[in-house]
Amino acid sequence: MAREAREAGDARDPGDVRHAGPASARRARGRWPAIAAAAAALALAAQTGDVAASAGAVKPAADATAPRAGPAATAQLAQPAATTQFAQPADRRAAAEPARAQPIAAPAEAAPAPGAPGRLPPAVAAALAAAGLPPSALAAVVVRLDDAPAGGGPAADRAEYDTALNPTLNPRPEPTPLPALDPPLPPGPRPALRLSLAAHEPRAVASLMKLFTTFAALDRLGPDWRWRTPVWLAGPVAGGVLQGSLHVAAAGDPTLSAERLWLLVQAVRAQGVADIRGDIVLDDAAFAELPAGDPAAFDGEPLRPYNVLPRGLLLAQQSVLLQLRPDAQAGVARVSTLPQLAGVAWPDTVPLDAQASCGDWRGALRLDLADPTRPLLRGRYPLACGERDWPLAWPEPSPGEHARRAVEAAWRQSGGRLQGQVRAGSAPAGLSPTLQFASPPLAEVVRSINKYSNNPMARLLFLTLGSDAAEPPPPLQPDEAAVRRPDAVAPHGPDAAAQPARGFAARGFVSPPDARPGTTPDATPAYRAAVRPVPAEGNVNATATATATATATDDGPAWRPPARPATLDRARRMVADWAVQRAGCRPGELVLDNGSGLSRDERSSAACLAALLQAVWASPLMPELLASLPVAGVDGTARRLGGEEAAGRAHLKTGSLRDVMAAAGVVHGRSGARHAVVVLVNDPRAAAARPVLDAVLRWAQDDLAP
Repeated sequence: MAREAREAGDARDPGDVRHAGPASARRARGRWPAIAAAAAALALAAQTGDVAASAGAVKPAADATAPRAGPAATAQLAQPAATTQFAQPADRRAAAEPARAQPIAAPAEAAPAPGAPGRLPPAVAAALAAAGLPPSALAAVVVRLDDAPAGGGPAADRAEYDTALNPTLNPRPEPTPLPALDPPLPPGPRPALRLSLAAHEPRAVASLMKLFTTFAALDRLGPDWRWRTPVWLAGPVAGGVLQGSLHVAAAGDPTLSAERLWLLVQAVRAQGVADIRGDIVLDDAAFAELPAGDPAAFDGEPLRPYNVLPRGLLLAQQSVLLQLRPDAQAGVARVSTLPQLAGVAWPDTVPLDAQASCGDWRGALRLDLADPTRPLLRGRYPLACGERDWPLAWPEPSPGEHARRAVEAAWRQSGGRLQGQVRAGSAPAGLSPTLQFASPPLAEVVRSINKYSNNPMARLLFLTLGSDAAEPPPPLQPDEAAVRRPDAVAPHGPDAAAQPARGFAARGFVSPPDARPGTTPDATPAYRAAVRPVPAEGNVNATATATATATATDDGPAWRPPARPATLDRARRMVADWAVQRAGCRPGELVLDNGSGLSRDERSSAACLAALLQAVWASPLMPELLASLPVAGVDGTARRLGGEEAAGRAHLKTGSLRDVMAAAGVVHGRSGARHAVVVLVNDPRAAAARPVLDAVLRWAQDDLAP
């Protein structure tokens, strides 16, 4: 497959939805196969690659001049405000140009000393020459993670490592202290630095920025942390009638797919509600202070799901999956959509073209969205294409309209009646929610973000780090329904009660023990955290296995309204301070924008990314983060990276934009050694750099052979 040409991220097979989306979409295939498959396809479309392809090839960009003007506010490490920016690279200084940012220029070449970590391995030098790239286009760091001989190794190696990467020896301003973080590793033997090329130059890294977002979230919140969407029944329920309105408050949950929206509706129906005499009110105040944005600003592709902008209540990632199924006998392709949007009328069929090859079938359909509520397909669909899915970001006539229409359609499809309307509004003040609908655990969400480079999910997670959720929890109250993790509060042994909680468990609430009244023994903890089967007694729908309910006391803490809305500024400062304290990055080597890498402003040095990988390796959360990364030559966005020799021997996050190709992760050497590897290529010819990445990975896999 040709490398992707879109400026949105990493390559993937078009239409391959086998691994897309949260784990809940995969679990549900047996019960709702159509919903689950389509929800997975929508999740895939929101990832950072182009799915507009045919015959297994990614469609190239029609115009590679894409990004428009409009620099984003950025946060610099250890700076008091997000508007204080790092010295701008060439493409950011060109922000005043109306058409595009300038290509990323390769820095001036430097001649490394022979035999030093700055010496380019011969195989890598040959790959650069074959690709027509100058050595200065490459920044790379390779550190052997488990090379810590007794006494710390040769003094020269330690001095080289300390000078290049060790943050404890680099003077810097003290960052704002973060409460309850695990302490950094004590001084002692350190890994050996094996390669260091332009290690401290901040460069564009594309989707590698997701490593900072996801590991910061795991470290701050814990792998079992969940978003909880509160729901209120603002009135009495009698005879299936709610005499009042139904309120839903946004929680920033990135997993609210079409399938999970269906589960949320079923949770409300399980409360005995069939008829709402008031309105359905959606409260998006959790992210109320987000600046207005243009989904076309990055690359001029507003209908691409990867360009969807974040908001507190983002349903199905503001997208619609257009499903086309040819009916040769009738001479048409039948059209269906998921999720359905109330009041939006798509055509039921489109004429077939029995002669055309399956080339640019999207262009052949001639989609007309001049009126988003009455989309038109003015062309023909090639019969040779077979069944196809076309994910589209639905262009909202007004903010939040996609969510309002999706909620109304889902409620009516469930058999529910609504006397009022679906509208924006506020959650009831002073009332506890009737139920809370929980997301899958954070570890599963992180896997969806990193394996398939999902941009909307990464941006929502980044904003969550700028919300009250990432702040230390308030003290426990005597009547608090939630509990802390038992093995964190009371470790094993007779003195368990006297031992303090550590790490992420000390900073938040997680699931209480499984054995408690009201739970069902056959429900898995992950499923029960969101929905729980209703007991058969008194339930007229007990035989309908899909009927379920979410509970406020089944898992997690009691709901509290946010004291302050989530903001990008808070997220940038939180992750910046965390990167200094926890990962060991130097100030000035990390520039944050939206946390996803879908930005021309975000930057990191290779040394900062290598320090992050070392912090991952030393963390108890290493298995969660590493398992979320694509496996080279096997799955996710790295399945074509490294060649056959490296298949299965590296866990890597990949990233690509125009003028950028990058990879970072852990390579498993043939001797059993583990190497942290960071490879960044910034050059107008970066599209040709994949053999360079392969060469570095093979060099590390062969235990740094000459």
